Amino acid sequence: MRLHPAATLLVPYYSIEDCNVASYDIPKGTTIFINAWGIARDSKYWDEPEVFNPERMCPAYNLGLKLVKATLANLLHGFNWKLPDNLKPEDVDMEEEYGLTTHRKLLLTIRCADHSVKPLDEWQLKCSFTDFLKSSFSLTVPEDDIVVRRFKDLKKRKRDDPVTHGVLFIRDLGFLSKFSRSKILHGIDGEDNVKELEKKFLGWRRLVVGKTDGIELNLEGVKFRLTASVPESDDFGMTKEWEKLNAFGNRGL
Repeated sequence: MRLHPAATLLVPYYSIEDCNVASYDIPKGTTIFINAWGIARDSKYWDEPEVFNPERMCPAYNLGLKLVKATLANLLHGFNWKLPDNLKPEDVDMEEEYGLTTHRKLLLTIRCADHSVKPLDEWQLKCSFTDFLKSSFSLTVPEDDIVVRRFKDLKKRKRDDPVTHGVLFIRDLGFLSKFSRSKILHGIDGEDNVKELEKKFLGWRRLVVGKTDGIELNLEGVKFRLTASVPESDDFGMTKEWEKLNAFGNRGL
């Protein structure tokens, strides 16, 4: 921090009256910049100013202590921690001694818990996914239209198996509203309208599946990759082919 300060110049100051500093006359209303880089390397105040010596006084000592606390707090917040070798918290010696004594040396190892075996927060998953649908496709999907099915025992899950799986129901197809139902059912070009409607729907569905497949959802600082596909039973094209085949089958062809 002394040799390489984050800001070479400190926050500007403003003189409210005429003054004299180190034989320099500073008129009222002057903007003053403090050269932190020059002060930290001034040989008048530092022996061998270009040499890093951790034993000398550190101007950023208090800042360093705060950063250590902030870093530790982020680690505790972002992960689940557990003691090794089935060690219980009450077995850890946390007694303190007063006086000029050396701190007790304690060999303590802490291992980060695996989030893949942590129960997934269904509410956070739905909120994160609905936010994605709204920002990407302008779709407002109720939470009840996202059905999530979890693994009964995540510890028995294979490495490549998904943490959870589910179904998304999109019931609001308002983008198709420009095609009037009466024209489709009773219009002169009703069959053409139906084909155009089907083409538009299938194109939109491919876009949604393609853009959704492979996205990452951030839940409590842990990223989960989501894969999306259309079930064969819900494939519109396959259903039509099956209906045609079934119809010909009934005729004995």
